[in-house]
Amino acid sequence: MRKKKGQAFGLGSLISVVIIFVIAALAAVFSLDILEDTQDDLTDNGAAYNATSDAIDGVAKIPDKMPTLGNVVIAAIIIGVLLAAFGGFVSMRR
Repeated sequence: MRKKKGQAFGLGSLISVVIIFVIAALAAVFSLDILEDTQDDLTDNGAAYNATSDAIDGVAKIPDKMPTLGNVVIAAIIIGVLLAAFGGFVSMRR
C-alpha cells in the first residue's frame, strides 16, 4: 500500500518527539538527584561543593527550556506536513 502525499509526517512523528522529551526530563531529574547526592558527599571540600552547585544550577535550567524546544519541534513537524501535503517548493518550480 503506497503512502499518499502528506503522510510522511504526522502523529507518528509527534509520538517520537513526546518520548524524547519524556526521556530528557527523566534524565534531568535523575542527574539532579545524583548531583545532589554528590554535593552532600563533598561538603568538606569548598571547591567541589561550588562545582556541584554550578552543575545543579545548569541541569535545572534544562526543564525551563523544554516548552520552547517543544514549540520549535512541533512547528517544524507542522511545516513538514504542510510541505508534504502541498508538494513543497518543488511543485512551485514546475
